[in-house]
Amino acid sequence: MKKAALTLGVLICYLVTFHEAQAQNVFEAIKTEKFIKVKSLVNKDPELIQSRDEVGNTLLHLAASNSKTDIASYLIEKGCEVNANSNTGETPLHIAAKWRRKEVVALLISKGAKIDVNDGANYTPLTNAIQHYQTSSQQSERLETIKLLVENGADINKKGMWNWFPIQVAAEFGSEEIVNYLIDKGSIIPFEQGQDTYQILIASCSRGFTGLFEKLLEQGFELQNNQYTRGLLHTAAAGGSEKIVETLLEKGFKVMSGDAHGWSPLHSAAEKGNVKIVELLVNKGADINDRNASGRTPYNLADYFGHKDVCDLLISKGADTSEQQFPEFNGNYMGQKEPDNGPRVFAPDIVSTKYDLHGNIVFSPIGDEAYWSGWYPNKTSTEGKQQILTSKLENGKWTIPEIASFSIIGYDDDCPFISPDGKKLYFVSRRPLKQNEGNSEKENIWFVTKEGNNWVNPTPVDAVNFLDLHWQISVDNKGNLYFGARDPEGKKFGEIYCSKFENGVYVKPEKLCTQINSENSEGSPNISPDGDYILFDRAKQGIQMGLFISFKKDDGSWTDARPIAEVAKINSVNQCCYVTHDRNFLFYISGYGNSWGAYWIKADFIDKMRSTINDIPDEANNNKPE
Repeated sequence: MKKAALTLGVLICYLVTFHEAQAQNVFEAIKTEKFIKVKSLVNKDPELIQSRDEVGNTLLHLAASNSKTDIASYLIEKGCEVNANSNTGETPLHIAAKWRRKEVVALLISKGAKIDVNDGANYTPLTNAIQHYQTSSQQSERLETIKLLVENGADINKKGMWNWFPIQVAAEFGSEEIVNYLIDKGSIIPFEQGQDTYQILIASCSRGFTGLFEKLLEQGFELQNNQYTRGLLHTAAAGGSEKIVETLLEKGFKVMSGDAHGWSPLHSAAEKGNVKIVELLVNKGADINDRNASGRTPYNLADYFGHKDVCDLLISKGADTSEQQFPEFNGNYMGQKEPDNGPRVFAPDIVSTKYDLHGNIVFSPIGDEAYWSGWYPNKTSTEGKQQILTSKLENGKWTIPEIASFSIIGYDDDCPFISPDGKKLYFVSRRPLKQNEGNSEKENIWFVTKEGNNWVNPTPVDAVNFLDLHWQISVDNKGNLYFGARDPEGKKFGEIYCSKFENGVYVKPEKLCTQINSENSEGSPNISPDGDYILFDRAKQGIQMGLFISFKKDDGSWTDARPIAEVAKINSVNQCCYVTHDRNFLFYISGYGNSWGAYWIKADFIDKMRSTINDIPDEANNNKPE
């Protein structure tokens, strides 16, 4: 009897394993668009039609990204659910719209796909189609997909991700054709004073969407001097619409207004090579030799990016053609003035620039090296390429920022972090994990080791790189690695993990406890060197909730995470924090529009919050870390 039961158990295990292998085979056949093989596998084992991958995608989800409809049509015929949700809430229509598969979109709609369904991040198929594209050559495909969705009933005024209207998503990520199409179809354009309207205003100026800009003004929107319009003329000068620039000047915007980085509108126009706007601004009295906070003139910018016509125009107007005059900075923290009772922008136009800072600034333990990351232009293009930059204290002066020796453009190197002992620098990258391979499809964690004055031997942290990682990372004195990653089942967009460093290697990562990981999304952890507190971001459906802190108690459990904004006296729209090795300052990324960048404050709020631990009851009964 026991032998028969054992035999039956072995047989069941074999059948389960075989079925899982066949499911993997059919998924692979769909990925490679091998229709005949898909039919063969499903016909042999009809139960495969109900298969799902590790994040809950059905076979139809995968087929929805294909360029042809044959596999998707067959799967629907065999019983694949048209409106099935993955663990992230996406339906096959979300996928087809994202990848601009017009024929598949039409098929799914004809088979009963829900048009206005929201996924877990509040995206609809329409907002997916608007936001996602790979190259400018795919713009026409995107517009045709959008038209198909709208013609079949997609609500062009349904708010979604970030609580934005589709027209806001189009203004930020779409083409002018898409914006104009939505306007023609009756899209609501908010025009009352408020953040939604200013988002559209700023996007229309930065993208040069003259029609959208004029539509706002036609509806009665009044331009006011406030936090949103500061730097608007700079934005328009870079955006390239001469008409918008002329209108702003007529509305009283000053031609020599300086932004947070010391740029004038003329700097912005010269950098982008907008020669007609350069001429307009010069004729309106712009100072052609004005230097920004990093010591560059409009001529320096035009020359760097190879805009010969702009250079010739400026020279004809008497421009100074001397090189950049980088300021001399001495002392700690790149010689910047320390914050007092509130946040201060760090190193305007040097670290906190008009370009997109993405990985916060970090310093070596002795404070003589600084590293940060973001999207920065180069001589071949003013479009940003993600890279890690550095500045070093040499001969008593901080050097002009340059790309870090280990960072390579094209690998999306990001989010540097130096270990407390200064011996390793960790970062995120899409560089190939093995020789003779292409770039990784996902972000992975790497580190380099300090030898003398150099960082050498880039090495992937294999133990954690099976996860879908994102953004900032940190390590404690023991080398334990903390990072944010998507839940492997796809049910959450971010949770915080720790991979312990044991016997010289990293071990399988574990999620932190529920005092830290909530029903919302967490990421970008900053663990203290001693591991006695952790700071991190929290977001709900893509909307930032701010920075939170949790303290480790004597028994090894963690306190319930609390927001730091009120005690630290900062706003709640901030992320990616870093506490300096001396524990004196907290850096974080924040801001809006032209004020986006690294901010720093005194870190004494941490001890203030630690002192109140006993005043706040734990809701989770002191659950210990998992």
